[in-house]
Amino acid sequence: MFISVSVMYTPRTITELEAQLDYERLRREKLEAQLDQYRRDMADLSYRLQAQTIDDNEVGTGDQAPFTAAIYSCHLQLPLGLLTDD
Repeated sequence: MFISVSVMYTPRTITELEAQLDYERLRREKLEAQLDQYRRDMADLSYRLQAQTIDDNEVGTGDQAPFTAAIYSCHLQLPLGLLTDD
């Protein structure tokens, strides 16, 4: 059994709610684009690390210090909660 409740919103309330919805949509799109960029950066770094490891194994030097330092100097600043599935 359902109870029907009708609520009347004023035009001002509707306009404010639409504006808030647009703001939240743009905010979500911006965060999704930022997350996509972080994922591309991580994939690139993983690829570079794998390529460097392969090169080092072929050469036999085993010296990864310059490359490792470069990776650790690339700080990704992720907003808190960005990686959760909320």
